Amino acid sequence: MKPNTVIIMGTEHARHFTDPKFDLDTLIELIQKIEPDVICAELSPEQLDGTTTCNSKPEYPDAIIPYAREHGIPIVPIQPCTSEGLEWGNRKRAELERIKSTPDLKNNWDFWMKLSECIEAVNSPTLKAIQSRTYDTWSEIIWEKLQKKLFPDLWNLKEEWNRRFYSRIEDTIKEFSGCTILVTVGLKHKHWLINKLQERDDIIQRYIEDYI
Repeated sequence: MKPNTVIIMGTEHARHFTDPKFDLDTLIELIQKIEPDVICAELSPEQLDGTTTCNSKPEYPDAIIPYAREHGIPIVPIQPCTSEGLEWGNRKRAELERIKSTPDLKNNWDFWMKLSECIEAVNSPTLKAIQSRTYDTWSEIIWEKLQKKLFPDLWNLKEEWNRRFYSRIEDTIKEFSGCTILVTVGLKHKHWLINKLQERDDIIQRYIEDYI
């Protein structure tokens, strides 16, 4: 079997409406350059078929889904169904409440929130910068390594979510042969999935910054 080529692209959700270097038109132009045969999207099945009103990731109904349907590109939803998502979300909220009500952890949380505010205030100068492997490395340090040390139980929940994404990507890799598979996920998931895919020897992994 001919190996699949897999590319992970980070999206910005609602920030596509306010970030001029990565607006929805630029997002679609980047997908056009990649010419994917299939898109693995950070969507639940219900979000894909429009049976839920949740629209936390507007880049999909406003750009990616219409483009894929117009060009006959199948979309694989890699986010669990709504009921599973709600169950996971409830566990995450309970863990956040535990953190905020535990004095030592609350101090860590206050530090984490200040750090997050500083990160959000940084404006990456170019699209290539925010899609680069350097950006992925910093994301891994901040959003994984540091968070895992400060809040191990919270990180375990986030890693569980990433593993659910990866399981669906893995199924897609098995289903297709010799195809270009584009995975679209929020930027904070990107580094984890890239590292996980690097463990495989049955695919060709290419990096999104090379298409910019």
